[in-house]
Amino acid sequence: MSQKVRIIKVRHAGASVYLGDDSCRNHCWTRNPERIMDWLCDGWRTRFNQHREHRTIRRYMEDMESHERMWVDVPLGGATAGEPFKDSEARIRCSWLACIPSAVLASPMRVENSERTGRPLQ
Repeated sequence: MSQKVRIIKVRHAGASVYLGDDSCRNHCWTRNPERIMDWLCDGWRTRFNQHREHRTIRRYMEDMESHERMWVDVPLGGATAGEPFKDSEARIRCSWLACIPSAVLASPMRVENSERTGRPLQ
């Protein structure tokens, strides 16, 4: 069973939230609830895409040397998709992910793993 959630209103009380650095490398902070929600959603989507690029899809390809055709598992991110990295390393690589709660960064991996086992991409 699938479930969709629609967030209607966001409130924020407390300290300002660090959103990362702007193009001039100045630290950006906000107390605006809409900007905070956008930041959380962007962080979730970024980690989801980083996990998704390592999912493989089967392609029928030809070996350039032997001209033999075979099925090969290719990552969705292409040949340039590096090794998958942990949430802690993602926080270091992308400064704006540094303050996102662990539950938000752990969720995309659970969703991707359940989608991977639920219905294969072909």
